[in-house]
Amino acid sequence: LEDHKKDVERFLERLDRYNLKINPKKCQWFQQEVKFLGFLVSGEGIRSNPDKVKVVKDWQPPVNKKGLLRFLGFAVFYHRFIDSLSTKAKPLYALLKKDVEYVWSKEAQQAFDLIKQELVSLPTLAYPNSQLPYELHCDASDVGLGACVVQQGRPIAYASRTLNSAESNYTTTEKECLAVVWSLKQFHPYLYGSKFTIYTDHAALKSILSLKTPKGRLARWIMDLQDYQPYEVVHKKGVLNVDADALSRIADVNAQDFSIQDITLEMFQDLQKVDPTVKFIKRQGVQKPYVFHNGLVCYREADTLLPFVPVGLIEQVLVHTHSKSTGGHFGVDKTLAKVKEIGWWPNMHTDVEFWVKSCEGCQRFKVRNDSQRHPMKPITPTFVGEVWATDIAILPESMNGERYLLVIMEYLTKWVVAVPLKSFDTGSIVRVLLYEVVLKFGLPKRLLSDNGTNYISEAMNMVCSRLGISRSLTSVEHPQSDGLVERMNRTLKTSLSIVVGGNMRTWSQHLPFVVFAYNTARQASTKFSPFEVMFGRKAVLPLLPSVEIDDPKTYASKQWGEFLNEEIPIIHAKALENIKKAQEQQIKQYNKKAKSLIKFKVGDLVLRKNHKMMSFPKERWTGPWKVLSVNNKAGTAYKIYKVEDSKATSTVNVVDLRLFIKRGDDVVSTATIGA
Repeated sequence: LEDHKKDVERFLERLDRYNLKINPKKCQWFQQEVKFLGFLVSGEGIRSNPDKVKVVKDWQPPVNKKGLLRFLGFAVFYHRFIDSLSTKAKPLYALLKKDVEYVWSKEAQQAFDLIKQELVSLPTLAYPNSQLPYELHCDASDVGLGACVVQQGRPIAYASRTLNSAESNYTTTEKECLAVVWSLKQFHPYLYGSKFTIYTDHAALKSILSLKTPKGRLARWIMDLQDYQPYEVVHKKGVLNVDADALSRIADVNAQDFSIQDITLEMFQDLQKVDPTVKFIKRQGVQKPYVFHNGLVCYREADTLLPFVPVGLIEQVLVHTHSKSTGGHFGVDKTLAKVKEIGWWPNMHTDVEFWVKSCEGCQRFKVRNDSQRHPMKPITPTFVGEVWATDIAILPESMNGERYLLVIMEYLTKWVVAVPLKSFDTGSIVRVLLYEVVLKFGLPKRLLSDNGTNYISEAMNMVCSRLGISRSLTSVEHPQSDGLVERMNRTLKTSLSIVVGGNMRTWSQHLPFVVFAYNTARQASTKFSPFEVMFGRKAVLPLLPSVEIDDPKTYASKQWGEFLNEEIPIIHAKALENIKKAQEQQIKQYNKKAKSLIKFKVGDLVLRKNHKMMSFPKERWTGPWKVLSVNNKAGTAYKIYKVEDSKATSTVNVVDLRLFIKRGDDVVSTATIGA
C-alpha cells in the first residue's frame, strides 16, 4: 500500500508539473480492480467484464447472416482471450459466404455452443515483464496466421490475421516462415531487444531460418529476423503447440454489441485490417486523397485528416451520432457534420441521409413543414451578443419537479441556453437571463420574446430598462418573426421526446446532453457550429477519444491569443455572410407555392398525421399504416389500414399522409472502392 501511495503521489506531481487536469468524479483510488474500456484490470492481469459477457448465456442461435455477424463480432472483440477461435468457428464462417444458403446445421450449433462456452470462461491475460524471457508460439494454416506471446506459462496476448490470395498459394514452409515474421512485427513492442524463444510445429523451419544463402522472399524474411536477435527456435509438435492457431477474422465485423467508446486505437486498426475497401486501398498503395497516419488509413479533406471508418463500425457510428442522446436525432447536415468528427467512409452522405430519413423516432415525432405561411421577416444581427431571443415550453413534470423549459438563443452564433424551471414567473426569467446570459456572455443589445404575461410584466420591463436592453415583442398574428427560438424549442422537445425512451420524467436529466449536441453541431445557416462561432475553435467531442489525429496547429498562450484575435473576426464575418445568404435562400423557398401532392401506391407504408391534442412528448405521426386503395382519380384521398391490425381501416386526405421509410438489415451502402 505504501508503494502504491508513492506511485500515486508521483503521478499527481507529474500532472501538476505539466498543468494537466483530471476529473475527480471519473477517478477511482486505491482499488484492487477497475473497469477500463470494457475490461477489468487488476494486479493479476486483464480479464473480460462479466457484466458484458453474461448476455452470452442467453444468446439464442442466429436466424440470419446479420445475427450471425453480430455474434461473431462479439466473439472477435475478445479474440485476444480465445485460443483457436477460427478453427472452432469454421462452420459459422462457412454460413457467411456470399452464395451459401443460410441453413443452421448440427455442426453450426456445436460451434455456436463451443464459442459460447469459451466466452463465459475467458482467461486472464498477464502483464508483460521486461525482466523475464518471452515465448512466441506461432502457427499457420491454409486460411490464416496466428500467434501468442507467453511468459511463465501465462498468455499475454493472442493475435491473428487471414492470408490473402497470393499468400494462400505459398508452400507450407513459406506459410510457417511468414507466421514467424508477421508475429515478430505484431508483437514488436514486447520482443524487440528482449530475449525470447520461438515455438513452431514445423520441424523444417528451424533449419530454414539458419540458411546461409537463402533466396527470394525467404531471404527478405530472414533479413527481417536479424533485427530481433538473440532468439532461439524450438520445434514443438502440433498437438502440444495449442496456444497459436489461425484466428481468422470475418471481413465484415459487426461492432454494435459493445459501446463505441470501448473502441481503442488498436481495435480500430484491427477493424481496418479486415475491411475490404481498406485492404483494396493498401493493395493499390496508399495514394491521395488517402494517407497513412498513426497506424490508420485516413482520408484527407482540405486540411483535416479523417480516419477511414471500417464497415464493421459504420452502424455504431450512425447510432452514436444520431440515435443516442449525444446525437440528438438532428437532421442530415448536423448528423453528417458530427460523423465527420469521427471519420470518413465512401458514400457516407448517402448512408447518413438514409439513416436519418429511416429513423422511426424522427418520422413519428418531427413536424412536417408544409403548412400555410405568413411572409418571412428575417432578423439579421451585426455582431455576437447583439440579439438574443427567448421562449418557454411546457413539459411534463420531471422527477425534480421541473415543468417548464426556458430557452434563450443568441442570433448570430445560434448558441442555445436551455434551463429547466419549476415555476415560470418574471423572477425565474430574470435570474436565468442574469446568470446564464449577462454574466457569461455580456449584456444583449436587444431581447426578443412573445407577448406572454411574464415577458411583458412591469418588473421585466424595469430590469431591461436598467440594464439597457431594448425589447422586441412578436405579435399574436405573426409569431414567426420570433420563429428561430420557437423552432429551437420544437427541436429540443422533439429530440427529448426520442431520447427519453418513454420515461418522460427524465427529460431534465437528458437536456444538457441534447443542448450540447445542438451547440456542437454544424448549422446550415452559418456553416459553423454555435460553439465554433462563439469561442473560435471546435469543441472536443466525446466520440472516439482513443482514436484521434494530432492537430498540427498548436500554439503557446501568447500565440493562441493572437490567433484568436485574428480568427474570431474572420469566423464571425463568414458566419454573418452565410446567414444573409441562407436568409435570402429561405425567403425564396419560403414564398414558393406548396409542392405538388405526393401520390401513393397501393401497398405503400405511410404515416398518418396525429390531430389529437397531446402533451409532451407528442407523437405527431402514427403508424405505420398500409395503403389499401385510392379513393378518387385525383389521388387526394386514400383508404388505409394499420399494419398490426388489418381490420382497423380509415379514409384519409393526402395532406395528412407521409411515406414511411423502413430501415432494413442493410443500412450501409454496398458500393465500395475497387468493388
